[in-house]
Amino acid sequence: MEEDVDVVIHALSMGVVHKAVPMTVGLCLGVAARIKDSVPWTVVNQARNGESNNRGEEGAEFEDVRDHGLPKVKSATVIRTGRRLMKGMVWW
Repeated sequence: MEEDVDVVIHALSMGVVHKAVPMTVGLCLGVAARIKDSVPWTVVNQARNGESNNRGEEGAEFEDVRDHGLPKVKSATVIRTGRRLMKGMVWW
């Protein structure tokens, strides 16, 4: 299981570790992990022993390289699951 993880993050909300990773954090980290020589890219690259960072999990699309050699993000997408979060009854 540990070998399936490339990056571990902790998101803070009001100074407390969030119970889940907010979508905005996941999207930003996913995009940054695809930008060569960024800190997330380096961490992922080391975790994967040099294998490609472009596995398509984060759904980032880039335009041509812009000023200062940095790519411009065209879009970023996220896939959500349809799993049940709760089952119950309500009486009033």
